[in-house]
Amino acid sequence: MQRLFVIGAVAISGEKLLGDDGKKQFASSDTQSGETEPIGVLQRRSPVTGELLYEERRAQQGESSQVLSKHMFHQGVSFGLYPEEREKDPERELSPDQYLDFLATALDTHEKRALFFEKFFAFTWDSPNPLDPLEEGTKQHHGDYVQPARDTVQRVKNGCMQGDCDDHAELARVIVRLQGHSAHAIHIPGDHILCAWIEKRGGKYDGFVIDTGGRYAKNGAWYLAEDDEKDIGAFETPEEAYAALMKRYDDTADPNSIDVRYDPSGGENQRKVVTLSAFLQPVDLAMK
Repeated sequence: MQRLFVIGAVAISGEKLLGDDGKKQFASSDTQSGETEPIGVLQRRSPVTGELLYEERRAQQGESSQVLSKHMFHQGVSFGLYPEEREKDPERELSPDQYLDFLATALDTHEKRALFFEKFFAFTWDSPNPLDPLEEGTKQHHGDYVQPARDTVQRVKNGCMQGDCDDHAELARVIVRLQGHSAHAIHIPGDHILCAWIEKRGGKYDGFVIDTGGRYAKNGAWYLAEDDEKDIGAFETPEEAYAALMKRYDDTADPNSIDVRYDPSGGENQRKVVTLSAFLQPVDLAMK
């Protein structure tokens, strides 16, 4: 009996991977029962440009499937997480900060950023042990430690970077600031933190959010790649853009009183209150 798996917008079967146009893209060979069997390659391309953004090789063992490898693409060249990139050229001794700089270059569209955080970050509770920050906590027993982004890119397990919401927000904040946008890690009701920023295009403004669980929003709606075709923002003022990006989280959000995390060195979760003007200032990369 043919086994069929549906992943995103494509179908993977024991015989072939079908794209939206139904053309055969990958065929597997037969293997003995019970062995890991290659069944297909999932690719995601930009609906705007057609550029290959992501590739995932999957295999089947018994009744379940597993991911063998996954990569993003930049200018046609594949790349993965920090440990993998470091091993490609050991003599180069790629540092975590250099990898973050690379991500800021490679994730050069909203579409790529959204896909990267969806596929390469997994929520993990903070370690309950201050002497071992990489120990995994549980919902009932965990600490409250903010990983610097350079630590998060090194904390990799099962093909994903590990961390909780503040670690996720901090990583996103650093990448987006390296790209020139004044992003901030915002505290919202429910003891949660997310990354938010405002962009000005064509004299108007849009508000963006990167949140855990692969959630990437523009002006309060889930992001669509087709929006990148627009060369003008949606709102006349940054206040309107901020209200839009916050509407899923806090309808009473005050642009003159925004609770943000502010210590980029990691450690305790330090906070301060800023106004919306902090989102419109030029980025100081020394304080990324």
